Amino acid sequence: MRSISFSPDGKLIASGSGDKTVKIWDFHTGDLIRTLKGHKSYVTSISFSPDGEFIASGSGDKTVKIWEFHTGDLIRTLEGHKSYVNSISFSPDGKLIASGSYDKTIKIWEFPIGDLIRTLEGHKNHVNSISFSPDGKLIASGSGDKTVKIWDFHTGDLIQTLKGHKSSVRSISFSPDGEFIASGSNDQTVKIWDFLKIKIEFEKMKISIAKKEETRNDLIEKFSLIEKLIRNSSFSTGVQELRKIIEVALYNNFIEIRNKAEEKLKLYRELEKCWLYLKNLSSIYEEISLNEIISRSKTEIALNDLITLLENMIINGEIDARIKGGTLFFLNNNTIPIEKEKDIIEEGKSEFETKIENYKPKGYPCPYCNALVDEDIIFCSYCGNKIKD
Repeated sequence: MRSISFSPDGKLIASGSGDKTVKIWDFHTGDLIRTLKGHKSYVTSISFSPDGEFIASGSGDKTVKIWEFHTGDLIRTLEGHKSYVNSISFSPDGKLIASGSYDKTIKIWEFPIGDLIRTLEGHKNHVNSISFSPDGKLIASGSGDKTVKIWDFHTGDLIQTLKGHKSSVRSISFSPDGEFIASGSNDQTVKIWDFLKIKIEFEKMKISIAKKEETRNDLIEKFSLIEKLIRNSSFSTGVQELRKIIEVALYNNFIEIRNKAEEKLKLYRELEKCWLYLKNLSSIYEEISLNEIISRSKTEIALNDLITLLENMIINGEIDARIKGGTLFFLNNNTIPIEKEKDIIEEGKSEFETKIENYKPKGYPCPYCNALVDEDIIFCSYCGNKIKD
């Protein structure tokens, strides 16, 4: 026996076993009501839907199967994991199923359609246990990497990593009121975490992201003139390539607040896109002027607005010293730096010239909004359109 689950009304028990079956039992009489067969390997995890009409089962055969309880019919098989499924869970509203796997990922599936909505990656070892928060906004995962991670599965963002266990985290659960998380580990301890505090930090982070979104929208507004020119142009191949760079910068979030370990990496990536933009823009000033009969000064105004925006980020301490060096080089390369900044500017110059030459956006563009999305995404995270069948 590897997994058991009560039905929502408490009248039934479902069990998953090494014999590859799911069995349904009458809790009060102990009678076996039904045996569900279909998995090709042992059943590792089972979960009733909130309405008690369906059962989901995860298996060593790398699949999640959805069964209709009353008939015993198999209605859907969810495939996508690269190793066996360790844990599954329905969302509180019954619209989603989450599965955690030995392949170190968590996958979010739409129920009952079965479409893969998102893959959460970040654990360094297999995912042993997953659980939705009672309000359905977040999901927690326990892993062989000794951590518990909290995710905003709507955006795919990692909210927080809880460290403290000395061995693999085997099981996690939210308290019914959603204020605490309990985690059990091979280190022979159970730890209780204050989830209410984590939620408060999460709400603060969302406010910060909203403020950064305003900055992003301001950036788009300032670039509207240049964007219009390039969208309507029949320029050379070089200009068309620049258009792609602009669309990446405009449609992806300009900057988001993540945990501190990820924030700098995000800044690097987004600033690289801006520097690519600056580098290419200067080379097509004359082409824009000739083809669109527009003054160079107007283009420079839009460019200077971006420069001001990035310089304000430096002033406000949002960019660390090394990034500052690279930014100063690309934005103010005709100025003479103060003595103490000379070395760091040279370091930034060397680093970011290399980054620009080797830059390749990850993912592929959404056909509706051109935002870069992961290859396994069904619905675009930015415009919401379905991009894969």
